Amino acid sequence: MQTDRHDTPQEVMKNSTIHIRKAILLPLAFALLFLLAFSISGAFWLQRHQFDENLQQQLNSVQQLFNTTLRNEAEHLNTFIDFVMDDPKIYQAFIAGDRQLLYENTSSIFRNIENRHHITHFYFHNLDMTCFLRVHKPTSHGDLIDRFTLKKAKEGGDVSYGIELGPFGTLTLRVVHPWKVNNRLIGYIELGREVEYIIPTMKEILGYDFFFLVNIRHLNRQMWLEGLKISGRQEGSWEEVPRHVIIGRTMEAIPREINNYMNVPHLEKENLIFKITEGDKKYRGGFSPLRVMSGEDIGEIIALRDFTADVDKQRVSTILVMVCLAVLGILFLLFYFHISRMEKRLIKTHDFLTEEIENRKNAEKELQQHKASLEATVSQRTVELTDMNRLLQIEISERKYAEENLQEAHDKLEERVAERSEALEKTYNQLLHAEKLSAIGKLAASIAHEFNNPIYGIRNVLDGLRKRQNLDERTMDMVNLAVKECDRIAKLTQDLQSFNRPTSGLMILLDVHEAIEDMLLLVKKDFSQKKIKVKKHFADALPAIQGIPDQIKQVMLNMLNNAGAAMPEGGVITISTEKQQEGVAIRIADTGIGIKPEDMDRIFEPFFSTKPAVKGTGLGLSVSYGIIKRHGGSIEVESSRGKGTTFTILLPLSQQGIKESPAG
Repeated sequence: MQTDRHDTPQEVMKNSTIHIRKAILLPLAFALLFLLAFSISGAFWLQRHQFDENLQQQLNSVQQLFNTTLRNEAEHLNTFIDFVMDDPKIYQAFIAGDRQLLYENTSSIFRNIENRHHITHFYFHNLDMTCFLRVHKPTSHGDLIDRFTLKKAKEGGDVSYGIELGPFGTLTLRVVHPWKVNNRLIGYIELGREVEYIIPTMKEILGYDFFFLVNIRHLNRQMWLEGLKISGRQEGSWEEVPRHVIIGRTMEAIPREINNYMNVPHLEKENLIFKITEGDKKYRGGFSPLRVMSGEDIGEIIALRDFTADVDKQRVSTILVMVCLAVLGILFLLFYFHISRMEKRLIKTHDFLTEEIENRKNAEKELQQHKASLEATVSQRTVELTDMNRLLQIEISERKYAEENLQEAHDKLEERVAERSEALEKTYNQLLHAEKLSAIGKLAASIAHEFNNPIYGIRNVLDGLRKRQNLDERTMDMVNLAVKECDRIAKLTQDLQSFNRPTSGLMILLDVHEAIEDMLLLVKKDFSQKKIKVKKHFADALPAIQGIPDQIKQVMLNMLNNAGAAMPEGGVITISTEKQQEGVAIRIADTGIGIKPEDMDRIFEPFFSTKPAVKGTGLGLSVSYGIIKRHGGSIEVESSRGKGTTFTILLPLSQQGIKESPAG
């Protein structure tokens, strides 16, 4: 008869650990590998799907963006038309039928808006839709204008705009405005801008390159070539794109692979996303129909986006994933062999622990024997410790009382030290600020003195150049720009001189309300353009102050200009005055963007400004601060981010505390 064999604990341990690698590690590795591969594939698929989805959304918005851009440009052109219609010289010449006088009164306007705003067409039409004057081509007139925009303006009696294809192959945004004088319709004014000047705006908004294509069935080749010569545009090619002509672009050359998609049916192109390669560049793009105002489909709008960087990133990501997988494989092999060594160590550890358990059992027996003797010893020591604890409690109470008295004395000493430190720091900051203002003032005066003579010399030379007749338009524009920059530098040096050496004058009795009203007249036009309203809450019978009028007015003007600059989208400025016990308080509050908390301590520093560098020198508040201080007053500021800022100017009533203003 066979008997059952019982394994020892050591054998059981060996049999249970020998298969750890095969039973756990390998299945776990395969599971992780599968999850990793699935996750990476899913991530790449989602990334590519997201690319295509975003691209499709952006391509779908091209037509909407084009229409929005046209509407904005039309509103811009309509502004110029409103200006022309309100000029008495212009409508009187038109009503009188004096074409030459009308041309003389409008030619300079056209040259200005042509150079600055790329407006290429300027018409005056009679009520019978015949052209009275083409300002851009005065020798051509009297022909019947049969365009959709003019018809719509005549039928609807309101402004009409839209793009239309001209006979010379120019795609032009046209705005036609009925012209009424004393509520009587006298004719129509039309302005036009070619689409090629509008396309760059679309590129800036969407980040795509665009090609505007017109099907050649809508064009006459000879007239198109003649139009290129007349407009002075770059040479185009009738065969550059199959069955189409490019009339506007933001890229120098159209990728050749696009020609492969030009034969795709028009309806299928609207949802088509193509991927092409041109040299080392990779593009994705699509098509959108090009429709004129009448609704006729005359061609295509091709939108291209450079995806080279995204493709490179995806390639780098793939390489990194492969490297990570290789590293994981190496780590798995190392871990596999490491587990093997750990299995052997576990068996040895088990044997050691078995022996250790046996030794501990023997030690426990010895501990039980010592337990009885220890209990007796502990009982005796407990009585001794109770007596010692009573004495310690008494000592702790005495120490606690002494510590409380010491802490009270320490707190009082800290309060006195803090008060003295705060006073010393305030005095030090005031001295440091005064030294900084003095040093910066001397530096500002030196810079202004050294800049003035060269700048005025350059300004005189530029004025001489402007009077010459043989300068071309581009050179004249550059000279005018240089003159503006000289004027800006001269204004900056004037601010620097004002900071170091304010305007001299005598102390006289000054009406604060009158000074405020004078400065409001100076900013009235600017505030009106920015849609800024001014509310005044003036105190009755406000006493006069003693001060230098020019300097006080300069402070008021600086405060009003700063308040206006803080509200570029419009708002409300509230000016209030009140008589206080020892002086007059003037508050100027705006509803602008406010001042950042971290900037509040620096707003009166010279050359510090929260405005862009081209819009502020950072001297306005510093100069104002110095003027008010010399008048014995003070300036306080309160600001809430996003709600507005309030400046409070305090000026004394009497001569007391007023420092004499420095001469000249």
